[in-house]
Amino acid sequence: MIKYSCSECDYNTDSKRHLREHLSIHTGDMPFMCKECGYRANHERSLNRHMITHSDNPCPFACSDCDYETNDKSTLKRHMLIHTRETQFECGICKQRFIRKVELKKHMYEHTGEKPFKCSDCSYSSFTNVLMKEHMRTHTGEYFACPQCEYRTVSKSNLNKHIHTHSDKKSFICNFCSYAVKQKRSLLQHMLIHTNKKD
Repeated sequence: MIKYSCSECDYNTDSKRHLREHLSIHTGDMPFMCKECGYRANHERSLNRHMITHSDNPCPFACSDCDYETNDKSTLKRHMLIHTRETQFECGICKQRFIRKVELKKHMYEHTGEKPFKCSDCSYSSFTNVLMKEHMRTHTGEYFACPQCEYRTVSKSNLNKHIHTHSDKKSFICNFCSYAVKQKRSLLQHMLIHTNKKD
């Protein structure tokens, strides 16, 4: 089977399309753009998932066992594993449970303080490879740039959150009142008003 290899890192795949999508991590290319708000993505499926946030039902996939909702079917499948105890991995220190063994391994670094990912250019180290990749962009000068203003960041997720600030769309709506906001964290902060109320 033909293997396609990334020239920038150790990534290998048997799909030319997957390699092309992967390369956008290094180049910062985000060719797929939302016509509603300017959000940009490096994968068409990421844009499709984002487009759901502009629909009447921004979180169409709901857990049948709890209140969890998401706009991504595969994320819901992963969440559902939380309700099947035999598939979970438990931390021996704090008893927190994880769906995948790799998540437990990352969590254990929090207890040990170990930061196995070391920067080759400075003294920075991190718990995860994702954070290390973001940090390395500070050395290479590779940033994700907002197409609508001067904002730049080493984190793709931070850029995606920022892009929502250019939109008037308030996708996150409170279940208890008419409060609506652009960012999930603002809604979660607001929800404390309702959950901390005494009956």
